[in-house]
Amino acid sequence: METSLVSLAVLAINFCSHQNTSTTDSTTMSTWAEQDIRLDPAIRNWVLLPITFVMLLVGILRHYAMQLLHSDPKPIGLKQLREQRALMRSGYFRNNCHFLSPSRFEERRNRLINAFLDGHYLSETGKPQSKSVITDPNNPKSAGNQDELPPANPPNPLDPANMEGMMDGMKKQMVMMIPQTVIMGWINAFFFGFVCVKLPFPLPNGFKQMLQRGIETRDMDISWVSSLSWYFLNLFGLNPLYRLILGDGNAADGTASLAMGGASNMAAVMPGQQVDYKKLYQTEVENLKLVDHQYVCDPIVNLQLDDIETRILKMYKN
Repeated sequence: METSLVSLAVLAINFCSHQNTSTTDSTTMSTWAEQDIRLDPAIRNWVLLPITFVMLLVGILRHYAMQLLHSDPKPIGLKQLREQRALMRSGYFRNNCHFLSPSRFEERRNRLINAFLDGHYLSETGKPQSKSVITDPNNPKSAGNQDELPPANPPNPLDPANMEGMMDGMKKQMVMMIPQTVIMGWINAFFFGFVCVKLPFPLPNGFKQMLQRGIETRDMDISWVSSLSWYFLNLFGLNPLYRLILGDGNAADGTASLAMGGASNMAAVMPGQQVDYKKLYQTEVENLKLVDHQYVCDPIVNLQLDDIETRILKMYKN
């Protein structure tokens, strides 16, 4: 009986000591979490401000370099411009046809359909040309091949006229990507592992990998930012300052190349690609035929405006 009482007393003492130890550890950890890291002012002067100033200066230089590399597009001929604008005109007609009376709608739709089918808006290079073929009177199949078109020659990708646009896109991509690579290498070489600044608001643990790149610490507060992460914050956050200095539509933002890189690369890889407007016109004819016209004006106004041109001409004629 005495042995069991002694054992219970020993267990109680061990439990109390363990509770005191855990309480002390938790108090120490909470005290450690509340402590602030005091940064050397030299980090602000020789790490934080140089990175920000260099990125701002590189963005401004990138803007002016893009202006120097920008070349005006070659002017297109009047017939090619008419060929392109015909599709836009048809699209505007389909979107705003509900303000036309039924008679005017049918008249304009039939006019556009006939013009597209007859190739009225096609340029000289896009119009079909008949191929002169010697027919054999004994072979009836040869008579039906008079309107066959010759096979179109594929565009030459090495044509200097086609290479100009591709080289222009490549030069702009190089101006965007090379400064970013050089700045990142410069930061990794001279400022790797520095803690630069503390954000004035708390953040969840999911931002630790993004804000503390290059710092392998598990217990550091998430609001502390490393030098490499400060580079990425400036990369995505200096655009409002660029707009304030250079105005809207500037080319200083380094993230524009990441957003438009796929589209610009596709446009640069396909030089000399010709547009088959004949097929586009056929598709537009189908779209015009499927338009469900519903006149939005009042029927009384419709009766008053119907044939108004004829009535006005007749009035002035008399």
